[in-house]
Amino acid sequence: MASTAPTPESLAMRELIEARDDEFRALLAKYAATRPRLFGSVARGTAQAGSDIDILVDMDPADGNLLMRASGLLEEVRALFGRDDIDVFPSQLLRRAISESALRDSGVEADIVRDVVKTHLPPLAEALSQHRRGPESNSTV
Repeated sequence: MASTAPTPESLAMRELIEARDDEFRALLAKYAATRPRLFGSVARGTAQAGSDIDILVDMDPADGNLLMRASGLLEEVRALFGRDDIDVFPSQLLRRAISESALRDSGVEADIVRDVVKTHLPPLAEALSQHRRGPESNSTV
């Protein structure tokens, strides 16, 4: 199978991340996240207009509430890059088959991970939703 050159969109998204590398790494340190790696279409070099940026990180659960740290990191990374289409996934929250696929992709191979994660990780989706709504929405009626 012949290797093809990355699309201009893939290159632009990679350059966006690289341009803010120091700030991005500071956020990773703040949330005790390590080993950031791209996966999905940007990693494969097949991104097109409208593609999102998927980033896989490692987060040790022993360093504190994993869901809250993942939620905070996601929000701050999106703010840093000024894009709502960046997803940050802790590998520890992915089901084994999905995690293995994302890891292959990061080194390069699957764009369905985001949809599968949203389906299989409702607690993360709920934590993100609550974080966006703010503390005043956490009261029960």
